[in-house]
Amino acid sequence: MYQMLQRFQSRRNTPSADKLDSKTLCSVKKIFCDIETTSLHSDADIIQIAAVSESDSFDCYIIPPKAISQSASDITGLNLYRNNMFYHGQRVNPYPLANVLTLFVDFMPKHEPCVLIGTASTYLTSQKLSELFSFVI
Repeated sequence: MYQMLQRFQSRRNTPSADKLDSKTLCSVKKIFCDIETTSLHSDADIIQIAAVSESDSFDCYIIPPKAISQSASDITGLNLYRNNMFYHGQRVNPYPLANVLTLFVDFMPKHEPCVLIGTASTYLTSQKLSELFSFVI
């Protein structure tokens, strides 16, 4: 997974946050991204990545490596029951994290140049996205 992200990052010309001005923001496509996690704590694991742009969308569930806390389930509507994942009572198909990241990386190049914007940005969301993608602005 790390090598895949390195390959992707080497193809990108990503401005640092201090070089990102309003003119740059207006000229690039924006992709709004949201993640859901197994808990509200810093040791949480990502269980869903969703993104939307002006013309496309992405939404994938990730096999949770640990239980989903009740507080996270209350917020996200996601829970586990007998090794099955459910979203508001409807069964969903989760995939391994590496597979979802590959799909997400494949989703991104269609929008170059682009800026990935975390929605409902909390410290946890920003931290988790940054851990996965060092190109997050």
